[in-house]
Amino acid sequence: MHSQLPCSVVQDLLPQYVENLLSPESEREVAEHLKECEACREIYRQMNCPEPIPIEAVREVDYLKKVKHDRIKILAGSALTVLAVVACSLFFLHHQRTISMQYAAKADEMAAKATEYAEKASEYAALVSENAKNAEQIENVTGVSYDRVSKTVIVFGMGDDVNVEFPDELNEAKNLDAQFDGFHLSIYLPTLQTDERLDSFLNSYLDRTNRSLNFLRSYLRDNCLEVFFSDRLDKYVEISIMRHEGHSWMEHDDRVSLEMGSYYWYREVLYLLSVIGNQNAEWKELGYAWYLGCCVDPYSEYRIDFDDLQASPYYDAFLNCGGTLENTPENVKKTYDAIAYTCLTQGMNWGTSYESHPLMNIALYGGSKNSKDPGNEMSVIMAASFIGYLVESYGFERVSACCFRWCSFEQAFGTDYQTAYEAWSARIVESCGQP
Repeated sequence: MHSQLPCSVVQDLLPQYVENLLSPESEREVAEHLKECEACREIYRQMNCPEPIPIEAVREVDYLKKVKHDRIKILAGSALTVLAVVACSLFFLHHQRTISMQYAAKADEMAAKATEYAEKASEYAALVSENAKNAEQIENVTGVSYDRVSKTVIVFGMGDDVNVEFPDELNEAKNLDAQFDGFHLSIYLPTLQTDERLDSFLNSYLDRTNRSLNFLRSYLRDNCLEVFFSDRLDKYVEISIMRHEGHSWMEHDDRVSLEMGSYYWYREVLYLLSVIGNQNAEWKELGYAWYLGCCVDPYSEYRIDFDDLQASPYYDAFLNCGGTLENTPENVKKTYDAIAYTCLTQGMNWGTSYESHPLMNIALYGGSKNSKDPGNEMSVIMAASFIGYLVESYGFERVSACCFRWCSFEQAFGTDYQTAYEAWSARIVESCGQP
């Protein structure tokens, strides 16, 4: 759907749009315009600059760990000191007995002291052992707190299985701040759109985020034996769901930052683009990220809207290639193939910018694309379908080497782009055409 509103009208309507005062029809028109217009989207971002979220409370765990480690060091040092005193006492006792009997009484006294110190050392050793066990519990501590000033729910110390008992203040909270071992998640809660109970939805989203990042890291390591990008894979990930509708990523020395709006299913796509490390992503990078993040990852947030699907021009093609009304990565892949089929047989520019608009004509992920690369004549979803075909035909490792730009298309696949494109097109037409 294309918005018919000019920029001047949209900019006049933005204050009411931000406050949710528009009629449903006007709100849809403005939302569609914001998807397509970078200038208006920038104004919208500035009107919705996110409030800073203090995260000092999240550091509580780090403080506990520091206190724990310091205490163990002190106790261990005390135990070693006592043992050293015992050893010196015994050594002194032995030599005093051989020199003179006049020191016998003193030696007995020292022996008694040595026994006393040995008992103390044993007590200290037991205390050190007990604190070591407590340390393991502190390492696994989880907690939830609420900061009334910033209206922020703070979650910390989460493990692999996410099951958070949120406070009653969740219904009045504006922000969520969650810290895991490998990532930090900050959410402006009014951005979320769900028919579920908020606590249930957040538990699901936190759990899927954790599992998704772990899955993608493991998948890349297990399936790219000759691809070395572990430095980016191991970086800490900061994920922010903001008020604005944009989506972007930024790399730092020790972490990567992902920012997105209400389309928070961009999580996987943005993370994979950060792993590739190219801000000016073109068809190979975008196709790779959308294929792996939406068609392979079982924990992806990308979901098929079956009501929209059944009313779409590619629904018959989706059924022809074996698609079913079930939200699975495999059906997402078939949806992408059906969209590509419609672009190939009915032409471009009929749907959303992701579905059917050539990459060279849109400003997604870093601006206009290099028109000299014929792959940029495809849409994002066509590129994802093409990448899926290349993976099936040549293997994931070769596709990764090409998309990470360690070798050319011809070096990776032993053929030129046009030949591979024609083979993919023929397969799409055959699989999605008449049954």
